[in-house]
Amino acid sequence: MVKDVLDNHLKPGMHYQDVKKLLGDIHSDVTNDSIGHIVLVYGFYDEYSGIDYEHSYGLEITFSTDSLLTDAAYKDFISSERIYQLED
Repeated sequence: MVKDVLDNHLKPGMHYQDVKKLLGDIHSDVTNDSIGHIVLVYGFYDEYSGIDYEHSYGLEITFSTDSLLTDAAYKDFISSERIYQLED
């Protein structure tokens, strides 16, 4: 499903509101990075090793300061590995 969203539905330049309408409620709060980009995180799956997270997977979508989509990737938030990303 994530691959389909990244390949067929999310496109660079989409407006923040259009992405929210497409994907629905976010998993975590909207954050702003150090240079003012908006970042949405949709979490999907957590994997544990004992009581600690071993992997935490989710879709991270980044927007420019004017609310246009610039980047999106399915990633492991623990290792920061980008497993699958938006194609340009």
